[in-house]
Amino acid sequence: MLRNNASFWKANFRVLRSWIAFALAIGILGGFWYGCYFSVVSYDPEASTYFWWGAVIAGSIGVVMLLFNEPIVVRLTGAYRIRSAIGREKLWFAVKKSTFRGPMPRVYVLPGKGLNAISFGWGLPFMSAVGATEGLIDSLTEDELTAVMAHEMGHVYNKDILESTALTISVMMIAFTGWMMYRLGPFTSSNRSRSSRKKEDGGISALIVIFLIGLLMYVFGRLLGVVLQMFVSRQREYAADATSARIMGTPEPLISALNKISMNPRLGVSSVASAAVGTLCSADPDPYDLMSTHPSLYDRVEALSNLKIY
Repeated sequence: MLRNNASFWKANFRVLRSWIAFALAIGILGGFWYGCYFSVVSYDPEASTYFWWGAVIAGSIGVVMLLFNEPIVVRLTGAYRIRSAIGREKLWFAVKKSTFRGPMPRVYVLPGKGLNAISFGWGLPFMSAVGATEGLIDSLTEDELTAVMAHEMGHVYNKDILESTALTISVMMIAFTGWMMYRLGPFTSSNRSRSSRKKEDGGISALIVIFLIGLLMYVFGRLLGVVLQMFVSRQREYAADATSARIMGTPEPLISALNKISMNPRLGVSSVASAAVGTLCSADPDPYDLMSTHPSLYDRVEALSNLKIY
């Protein structure tokens, strides 16, 4: 653990700040969803069906994504599991040293010369997996590799995978609801207006409101979701870095590892697969992406430098 009290509290504050960012993002998305719901049902109460179907569809997809997270990542990356230290002692013991609470996660090796690591699975200590690329294992010292795996274990201990899933479900819920309203709303609303005794003007108003709010939810909801996910994901990276510093007792090994990773963080998979698993990695496989979910490695090193023990 960090011996300097100021550094210890800075590390804990990083974790707390990631949870605050998550709560703020969920609150904004929830408030946006409720505001749209209230606006629609005030014109057409029967239109609430779209919101419940949106929640059911998004929730179902989110559960499937979480349950099958590990096999999906393994398939996309070509990772293979190691079940003992035989042949991969360096990685195995790095993970073992960084697991200070709960059972040791499943350990994978990702083929390729890129320098990166990954955490995936259900996001709970007893149902999680971590992995490192062959290039990372070969390029880092034992302490550096342990620090990187401690970063990945930080994601597990901080429940980051569950946070990410919850945010994804929230964004999908808004997007699916909006899509159904602007694509199906005009048709179903017009049918209801013809079969009811409402005035024609009221039926037309409800149709327009449903169409416009549906379009707003689909377009703006997705954009808002991406921005919030980027914001929360970056806070999670800082928190995982701080957790690694706490596990190691010093941020120096992770700082050294990040400087090496910055030279080649790419994964040895297709660009599509790399983008799909990029949020789960230690560093963004495409660091020059404007929509990166990771802070720059320079910013991360600077933040870790403030945790140095003198």
